[in-house]
Amino acid sequence: MNNNTNDIKNILANKALDTNHEIWNEHLNNVTKDDIEKALSQPVGSYSFEKLIALISPMAENYLEQMAEMSRKLTIRRFGKTLKLYAPLYLSNYCINNCQYCGFNKEHKFNRTRLTIEQALADAIISASA
Repeated sequence: MNNNTNDIKNILANKALDTNHEIWNEHLNNVTKDDIEKALSQPVGSYSFEKLIALISPMAENYLEQMAEMSRKLTIRRFGKTLKLYAPLYLSNYCINNCQYCGFNKEHKFNRTRLTIEQALADAIISASA
């Protein structure tokens, strides 16, 4: 596990947000208009726990257009006006999760398979040349 993941887990644990949904709801439902406006006035691309809570709170619904515009500007600043496509290379269709949206979830009954190293390399070459 990388350091960022550990940092996030520690932050959530320190604020008791890793296991207690009541505390999440309390934080989200206590956000004010001033909290959202303060979060939106911070530099685009800056991050904090308070900014996250403000911008994902129900109170932020009236600011979605403003957030979308800020997001668009940040995306253009970081990546330019380009379109990049992502082509995943699935190495296996085995899964231990039960995500309702995913065709690979463990509850679906079908023959599971794993690619060999040779198959994965062949698929990567095909994807790279497409």
